[in-house]
Amino acid sequence: MKKILLAFIVVLAFTACKGDEGPMGPPGNDGVGSYWIPTEFIIQPNQWKLEGNPDAPGSHFYVDVDLKELKDDIFYDGIVVGYMAVALDNQDFPTVKQVLPYTTPLVEGSRNYTRTYDFDYEIEAVRFYLTYSDFKTSVRPSETQYFYIIIAY
Repeated sequence: MKKILLAFIVVLAFTACKGDEGPMGPPGNDGVGSYWIPTEFIIQPNQWKLEGNPDAPGSHFYVDVDLKELKDDIFYDGIVVGYMAVALDNQDFPTVKQVLPYTTPLVEGSRNYTRTYDFDYEIEAVRFYLTYSDFKTSVRPSETQYFYIIIAY
């Protein structure tokens, strides 16, 4: 009996219907799926604000930006990912994107440190961070940075 039922299902699965296609049905509701909102932020060196005193432990730079698309339903149930464009191999322009946080080891004379870019977010806003491992925040940022926030819900 099981073999007959299996044979019937196989035959039914490979049998095509013949005839003209019927009329289009009424439009339906949006189905379950994902939506993506990519946003670019170009941060100029003079936009970075200092948190704390220059060169003090814990001092760092930050920039606040508005992101009106980041509503409370996305904040609680969506995904927010941050990237930045990075210039590699002594290029003068960004050549790759790197997920945040992004940390780079640097040597400038006797100064050995790391530079870390990161972000956090709240409803309708994003904050980007720039932190030096030696907290030498008397040295202001000097390069334009390109950040990307991707919202998925």
